[in-house]
Amino acid sequence: MEMDFLKRINDIVGEHQMNKIKGMIQDIVNSREVNQNFEKFLTRMSQRFPVPDDATLDISLLTKAKWPAEVLELDVCKAPGDLK
Repeated sequence: MEMDFLKRINDIVGEHQMNKIKGMIQDIVNSREVNQNFEKFLTRMSQRFPVPDDATLDISLLTKAKWPAEVLELDVCKAPGDLK
């Protein structure tokens, strides 16, 4: 069923766009894995060193060739007050 759906989308948007979509999905999966690994790292570090409870990091790894320029221009980095 999924393969039929993907084939229909491929027929509508073309193979080049379909490859971009697959790359975008892979970027999302990779970003999620990086964030989960960082959470595990923080948990391990908190056992040896004091780690603030509100320490968070949310990284989105985007492949430039796959994403629209409008998305890549959203260069958002929120630093805590201590680092400003």
